[in-house]
Amino acid sequence: EFYQKDLKISLQALGDNHPEIASIYHIIGDLYRSLGKFNEAFEYLKKTLQIRTLAFPATHPRFGVTYLSLANTFY
Repeated sequence: EFYQKDLKISLQALGDNHPEIASIYHIIGDLYRSLGKFNEAFEYLKKTLQIRTLAFPATHPRFGVTYLSLANTFY
């Protein structure tokens, strides 16, 4: 619930494609994964990847963390 509130406030303040929004999506995705809600986790992690693709070069370390979370969601 608090993460969703944070996301709502941050979206209003920063916009849809800000790197901080990607970080919040990533946290929510990891949380859903830990709860066994893999489809929800994948949706948030996919949003993370989309924003980071716009915000960072492909060699940025945040991509590694995102790909690891995606892999852990399905394996």
